[in-house]
Amino acid sequence: MVNRKYLYILSTIVICFLSFYYRYIPFLYFQKEKIQQLAQDNVMNQLYQAVSKQISENFPDQSDQEKQQMINKAINQVITTKRSDIKQKVLDHYAHYKKTGFQRPDYLIAADSYYYLGLVKKLIKYGKFSDNIKNGEYFNPLMMAPKGHLYLFDLHPYVSFFTYKILHIFRNDLSLINTLAFTSPILVILTLLIFLYYLYTEKTSPFCAFVTALLFSFAPMYFQRSLYGWFDTDPYNCLFPIVIIILTIAMYSQKKTILQRSVYCLVNAIIMSLYTFFWSGWTYVLACFMLIFILLILMNLYKKNFLEIKRSSFLFFGTIFLSFMFICLFKGYHGLMLSLENTYSRLLKFSQTNFKLWPDAFITVGELKKISLQKMAVLAGGRIFALVSLFSIPYLFIKYTNENKHKIIILFSFFLVPFFMTKNAERFSILLTVPLCFLFAYVFDHLLKTAGKKLKLTVYCFLSFLLLSSLLSTYAIARKEQPVIYNETWNNVMEYIKQNTPQNAIINTWWSPGHFITSMAERGAVIDGATLEQPSGYWISKALLSPDERESLGILRMLDVSGNSAVSLLEDNGLSLSEAVDHLSELFVLSPEKGEFVIKKMLTEKDADALYDCLYSTPSSSYLLIYNGLVESAIGIKFMGAWDFKKAESFNSLIKKDPGKANDIMKYNFDDNYIRLLWDFSGYPTYYEDPSYMESIIENKIYFSNGLILDTSNMTFTFSGKKKGFERTVKKLIYLKNDEIIEKSFNQNGKISILLFQNEKGNGNIIAENSIIESLLFKLYFFQGRGLTHFKLVKHSISRDKNTDIYLFEILWNK
Repeated sequence: MVNRKYLYILSTIVICFLSFYYRYIPFLYFQKEKIQQLAQDNVMNQLYQAVSKQISENFPDQSDQEKQQMINKAINQVITTKRSDIKQKVLDHYAHYKKTGFQRPDYLIAADSYYYLGLVKKLIKYGKFSDNIKNGEYFNPLMMAPKGHLYLFDLHPYVSFFTYKILHIFRNDLSLINTLAFTSPILVILTLLIFLYYLYTEKTSPFCAFVTALLFSFAPMYFQRSLYGWFDTDPYNCLFPIVIIILTIAMYSQKKTILQRSVYCLVNAIIMSLYTFFWSGWTYVLACFMLIFILLILMNLYKKNFLEIKRSSFLFFGTIFLSFMFICLFKGYHGLMLSLENTYSRLLKFSQTNFKLWPDAFITVGELKKISLQKMAVLAGGRIFALVSLFSIPYLFIKYTNENKHKIIILFSFFLVPFFMTKNAERFSILLTVPLCFLFAYVFDHLLKTAGKKLKLTVYCFLSFLLLSSLLSTYAIARKEQPVIYNETWNNVMEYIKQNTPQNAIINTWWSPGHFITSMAERGAVIDGATLEQPSGYWISKALLSPDERESLGILRMLDVSGNSAVSLLEDNGLSLSEAVDHLSELFVLSPEKGEFVIKKMLTEKDADALYDCLYSTPSSSYLLIYNGLVESAIGIKFMGAWDFKKAESFNSLIKKDPGKANDIMKYNFDDNYIRLLWDFSGYPTYYEDPSYMESIIENKIYFSNGLILDTSNMTFTFSGKKKGFERTVKKLIYLKNDEIIEKSFNQNGKISILLFQNEKGNGNIIAENSIIESLLFKLYFFQGRGLTHFKLVKHSISRDKNTDIYLFEILWNK
């Protein structure tokens, strides 16, 4: 019979290989697909240029619209009649790219990865990423520009930096992004080695350990957040909990001496204090420890084991005390208090009633929304896996001896606390995977050791089936393209910003590309994914939503000079938040002279001068970045920018007067009642359609796919099909003529408006509620800044597939 140790070694090698290979599949698969796409794009571009040239030469007197129609018709005809020739040309291009070693630039998965990339770049260049690190925080001058921002210090950039240095010993030709992309898979392998070694010391069946470790590795949430290219802190949320659970099980084991248990207590405290440097939500572990302590006390009271009650109390309070002591040692007392306050406020957001007067941008983040129990089980490892693991809790508690019951209590506690967190934010489902895997391994190991031959055979068959299902489903996930938001198009714009703007330039945009700007362009951003909760999100949204260019300019000037200081100054002078925002909205559209007159009537001379500087000083260099994702998420911009602070203050008063009534409405953040409540403060969106394009043109009439028929001779319109008569609801028709924005009114009571535009796809229109159509955002994006005074287009970049379309405008303050 094969030695158990060698079976574990073999299993570990296979598991590590499969775990890494599966995480690398998306890169391998889509590398080939990208080359194929590039070959096809180049062939089609050559065809388009050849046909366009021919049409232009043969029909010089035709209008641009007629030429475009002829080009499209000719291209379709060539594709139909010469399909085999085109296919062969694509294959030739593909072969050429493979032969010449073409490789597309590699980019990290998700936007937050670029926050850490920026810090690692600073570590490599300067040996540190901040000159000001104190009390568990560091100062980042590029965040929340122009003032900069104190943000939580963590060790992930250092881990990645050393990964980069080590990998460069073996492959010094790898780029920084290539090497950092390995960080998450390496952390997964380290986590699996610890988990497998523990199962080995527990004398778990090798086959059971093999299946459990792979199920753990391929749990959907854990797998997706540890792929090659995923450069974030999520893998630590399995690494640290596994170590803490193992140490806690040993710490509460009655089989060990009190000295041994004290040593485990000390080590556990050190690991917990280190965890604070990798994730701001680490305090959930404290809640788990509290629950473990209570359950152990109750169990031992029932058994009248008073000695164990004393020891459990000593170990619990010792772990908490030592953890806090080590955190104070590393971060100082202020750092400990700040860490507890920060993590409590973050966890409160996802688990309890919480209401702020500023609009909450978190509801626009999909992974932070409430999920069903079914989806929770799928993300944590699968329905069968989760059900079996949960069933094992009562089963093992009954079957285990008294010395081992503490294991089930510990795992149950580490499951229950994250369970309530995950109900309101799906990203926390990664925390459920760890305790469920321990339980899964325990229950099947117990069955294999106690069952007869027939039951053992059944268990082996079941585990094999589960393993095969996991391998197949994970492979299917791996073959799906991952959210690589940052691409060649974004890189072109970031490189332009880096090379062509002053070093102190500020880039105004929505939060999503914030980390791209600070990391890749190395310029200041007013908001990013780490500062979602700041008022900057409201002001940027309000600037984009405003129909008045002067108001937008005033808001952006205030942001780029002083951030939210103007609001704070007015609140310090006794104004409510709603009053402060209303006063500022009036001041944004005034000239500096009129604004100064109004301000001096409101405030003392010192405060008046300070507010004037906030609102009317000229920033050194500022830009506004607009992209298609902003237009596609215009409803979210409406939610933020149209926020009614007076309604929010009224509801806040209700909470103070009648907490019970408010609680009924806001049982949990991100449930339907809560989101409806928040939308009530912004006014529900009435209507929004995706852009529609021209289908045909007959004489002076353009027919669009959404039923709009535009008469270009007098710029009137009607609707056909299901939308017949729809014109009665339209307030305005907005279009560009000779670089002037024309707003033609129709029905003053209409709730929607139409915007006409031209782009690479041809003539188009978009229909939405008035506030969205009339916004600066739509005028900038669809008219490319033409017709506006203070925004000059300096860079436009669009991807071949038209899925990424970015405009960079310079803000002309003094024009």
